Amino acid sequence: MAKIVAHARSSRLPAEFTLAPVDAISSLLKKTGWSADDVDLWEINEAFAMVTMLAMKAHGLDHSRVNVHGGACAQATLLAQRALASSSRSCTQCITMVRSAV
Repeated sequence: MAKIVAHARSSRLPAEFTLAPVDAISSLLKKTGWSADDVDLWEINEAFAMVTMLAMKAHGLDHSRVNVHGGACAQATLLAQRALASSSRSCTQCITMVRSAV
């Protein structure tokens, strides 16, 4: 069983879209009272690898704990499916990884 403790979203001006996950992570950590080190695995949904790299740099995330099975870029999702399918895949994958670690 899995429990969603909190969620966050963020948006930026089109020229700054790559920074939206940085803000979403900040918001999520604030809501939960956690630090980035309190999270075992990170799944950052992205359209460009640079988006994940910026979030990792901004929050000091360990590369070995981010998108460990590849992110949306590696999954080759179609643009039309991307929003729903990639997010659903991310949630399912995280639940599976947590279950296998227990």
